[in-house]
Amino acid sequence: MAPLAGVVLASWLAFCAAPQDPETDADVAAAIERVQTGLYDVAERDLSEILAERSDHVDARLWRARVRLTLGKIDEARADADAILAAHAGHSEALLVRAECLARRGKYEEAVASARSAAVAPHEAEARALVSSLLDAAGDDGAARAEAEAVVKAADDRKPSTARERLALGRALERLGQFEDASDEFAAAADAPDAPPEAKVALGDLYFRVYREAAGTSRSSGEQYQEVLKVNPRHVGALLGIYRIGSANYQRDSAKTEQALQDVLSIDPRHPEALRMRGISLFNDRRFDDAERCFRTILEDDPRELDARAEMAALHFVRNRADAFREVHDADAAARKKDPRLPRVLGGHLRSLYRFADAVPFLEEALARSPDDADALTILGECQAQLGREKEALATLSRAEELEHGFKHPWRENMLQILEAVKDEYVSVPSSNFDLFVHPDDVAVAGAVLSGFYEEARRDYAKRYGWLPPGKTNVELFRQWEDFSVRTIGQPGFPALGVTFGPLITSVSPLADEIRGKFSYVDTAWHEYAHVVHLGISRSRVPRWFTEGLATLEEKKRSPAHDRNMELELLEARATDSIYPVLHLNAAFRSSRILFGYYQGGLLCEVLEQRTSFAKLVEALELFGKDLSLEEVLRRAFGLSPAELDRELLAFVDRKLASVKVRPRLDAKTTSELRVRVARAPKDVDALRSLAWALAKQEQFAEVDGVVKKLFAVSPDDADGWLVRGEVFLARRRPDDAASCFAKGFAAGAEEFFARLHHAALLDRAKDAEGTKAALRAAIAAFPRFADASLSPHLRLAKKLAAEGATDESVALIEQFCRNAGSAIEPRLELAGHYEETGDAASVARVLGEVLEVDPYRRDEQRRCALALLSIGRADDAVQHARLGRAVAPGREPKRSAGPGAPPRPPSKDAETDTAERAELFAIEAEALLAGEHRPEAIAAAKEALALDADNARATAVSKRAASGGVR
Repeated sequence: MAPLAGVVLASWLAFCAAPQDPETDADVAAAIERVQTGLYDVAERDLSEILAERSDHVDARLWRARVRLTLGKIDEARADADAILAAHAGHSEALLVRAECLARRGKYEEAVASARSAAVAPHEAEARALVSSLLDAAGDDGAARAEAEAVVKAADDRKPSTARERLALGRALERLGQFEDASDEFAAAADAPDAPPEAKVALGDLYFRVYREAAGTSRSSGEQYQEVLKVNPRHVGALLGIYRIGSANYQRDSAKTEQALQDVLSIDPRHPEALRMRGISLFNDRRFDDAERCFRTILEDDPRELDARAEMAALHFVRNRADAFREVHDADAAARKKDPRLPRVLGGHLRSLYRFADAVPFLEEALARSPDDADALTILGECQAQLGREKEALATLSRAEELEHGFKHPWRENMLQILEAVKDEYVSVPSSNFDLFVHPDDVAVAGAVLSGFYEEARRDYAKRYGWLPPGKTNVELFRQWEDFSVRTIGQPGFPALGVTFGPLITSVSPLADEIRGKFSYVDTAWHEYAHVVHLGISRSRVPRWFTEGLATLEEKKRSPAHDRNMELELLEARATDSIYPVLHLNAAFRSSRILFGYYQGGLLCEVLEQRTSFAKLVEALELFGKDLSLEEVLRRAFGLSPAELDRELLAFVDRKLASVKVRPRLDAKTTSELRVRVARAPKDVDALRSLAWALAKQEQFAEVDGVVKKLFAVSPDDADGWLVRGEVFLARRRPDDAASCFAKGFAAGAEEFFARLHHAALLDRAKDAEGTKAALRAAIAAFPRFADASLSPHLRLAKKLAAEGATDESVALIEQFCRNAGSAIEPRLELAGHYEETGDAASVARVLGEVLEVDPYRRDEQRRCALALLSIGRADDAVQHARLGRAVAPGREPKRSAGPGAPPRPPSKDAETDTAERAELFAIEAEALLAGEHRPEAIAAAKEALALDADNARATAVSKRAASGGVR
């Protein structure tokens, strides 16, 4: 059942009744209308004014009681109910309000008695449904079911005739697990002429419970909630539903999700369900103090609230308060032997904190109490899956599916499908310390590379961190990005390349069609193995931001080219004041800003290492492993408070961005604040410039004209004003005017990277070669680390210089770009061609090695790399690349364009060409083996080459040298 105070009580009874007192007048009707549109404070004031003149007005007092209950004024609401009952003993609706008030104070027995007293026509069904919910809240499951059965039986004898009766019947049916019948009753109640909004909320809650907003179903909980909110944007039940949907899907707008919960708490700051939801979110973000305040607030009002008690027990456990946890746990186990709530809640939190192994015993306890608890089974199955225990996970999740037959649980269904696929389709690649599972397409190339690379990473990290995993680490490399996403989070669309759960790493194959050639799968492996170490040292107690930040820093240390290059996002975050405080940064990882969370975490770790040392970062991991809070770890390891670290980060960010001459895109809120600032201070030049740029970036050009006019009135010939005007003319396809404005702005001292790019394009169009080159050089100076190949001024200028014969400078520019763009293939291929022409084999090997870290399925690049390595004496590495090149099947090589507008197609390669290429790679392998003094293996490889191509000159030469016993 849903928690009592959040759904069953005030949210569905509060505004159902139509006025019945004959004294009801226009003023009361107007107040009721305000209630029904969410103007609660105004309605309470109006009703109080009516009661000041007519204290015996029953309807006015009853509606004020309901309003006060909604506003969380529990004692005042009860006083109103008691006043009605004093004058009208047995008033059913006053008794129901009184029952709700008593329940909010944990007085369940008195609340049950009050609700039972209200169980007379026409409120019998809703009163008994309320009794069932009260008994459930008190932990008496058997009595709660019996009361719900009585409601259903009564409905069999006398069919419900009003929306309120149908709503009550639906509640009882839902309590008994008869969801289809419950849905029918809720829908009928929602369609009735006297429908209360709570009917749609109840229907939405049921849809979410059964269908979870799954694709392909017409039963959308969100639509139900939105229909209610159109009439009453402050309806508590609908707002809680919106939050529930949003928090279950990280792809939704996290700001809107949080706002829904904040709206509830602005209505009732002590609303128990809202506080519980807020507390759970804070708990899973490791903000334990803030979470505890939420749960304690609930328990101050209702010391018996079972969900809050379970949450507090979980907090005791994760905060290492063993005695407090054991006391609550043992009391719960004795009093509620069949209630799985407490161990399930704890297991769920441990799952969310990546403490999968710790979660398992508690989830097993939950199932020992209630073997058919599908929620506990689902969480246990997830933990087993993330521990690499796929066979157990399949069995557990399948059992949950059987128990909830007919339910739509997208995460569970997706996970079952992908686990079955891994079991049936993926194969193991041998490795000493890793169990590596890959798709058959990846066995011979990516699998072969990673089996050795992970071993190398293991040795490197062990030296620097002083820690080794106690057993083998599981690695699953997914052929498709969507499969990786589903295996990782249970749904497609996860914007990452790898995830580590401790003993399990999931990652994406370099063959994944959607992102092939756009990321380094080797760098991803380096990042993910870092997490194995971080989670191991910290016993999985490390905050998400810290381990992601530290792994991001490890990427950058291994290769500065694999910095995440998110200066533009950082610039926008700084301008809009949306850089996360360190205590709140974990929230980024359950939102659409997850990639920024990685980046900011890396910046924070960089700040901490620069302030102290790498050893202190390792010490911080060890301190987290001792169950110390973030505040305590920062103090002990780095001598900082969270607020001091926030300030140091902002100073670091400002230094980092000092060389980036870009006007950031601003969000609507910041733009609106600039409008207000300009309205208040029309001569504020900085505000006018910022607003003009903001509007130009948002392409609101009509408004830009007026702002620039005001700017020029205050600052004639303002340099930034000319640049903004240039952007406007460019958008309006007036290139000559745009170029003139850009020239004036730059001449007057303004600087903006994208304006420089636009000016360069205009000059190039006008055939001004020298002007174009100068503009591109200025753009490079304005943003030296810009790494988008499609817009790169480095690459544009390099192309022009190469055409003019300035090869050295052209190559230097491409090298500069590649130092910023770790996954850019085409510029590296261009460099490799140049270095081959100049005979610089070491540089050829370097840049082609970088290409092959992104896409190893390039046979020709493997061949060229092998030859370069051989020529600089790295014979063993040359052997590996020759073998990898030979293992690349023709159909796996990168696609190429078939012409403008045509879809990509695989390279055409006939059997004869394929055979000749494989023969040459065997021959290169043979030559490298001979150079490495592996004579028998060299002879064997040469024979393989000649068997494929009897005329292969390299193989023939190797055979002759090997036969004569010579290496050369």
